[in-house]
Amino acid sequence: MSPRYPVSLPLEYWKMHDSECRGGLAGNISETGLLVLSTHRMGVGKSLKITVMFPDGYELNKFDVLAKVIWQGRHTEMYWTGYKCGVKFVLMSEKDRVKLDHFLTAHLSAHLSANEALNVNSPAPSA
Repeated sequence: MSPRYPVSLPLEYWKMHDSECRGGLAGNISETGLLVLSTHRMGVGKSLKITVMFPDGYELNKFDVLAKVIWQGRHTEMYWTGYKCGVKFVLMSEKDRVKLDHFLTAHLSAHLSANEALNVNSPAPSA
């Protein structure tokens, strides 16, 4: 199982054999899947074509993936109610795999730097 990293990335998805594009957010991501937050029910076992957008320096980049919905549940936050679902990546081009790996490496590096900064600034435990 790959570690998941918290993110808030916009995404678009299409159910297979359906031309309607829907939007959502990636709530976390790994090498093998992600958490999708959406106002629409997706359906466990459904195949989705997903485009995830992410910052790449001062530009916006994206990767595309074919994924399968593994689980789904209701999701409520302060200002909206919708669905959350876990998807497993099924098929991704090598080009998009490299983009995902690059994003994860950069995101992990930034995450570790932030944690190190928090640990340095935290008071030492008393004995």
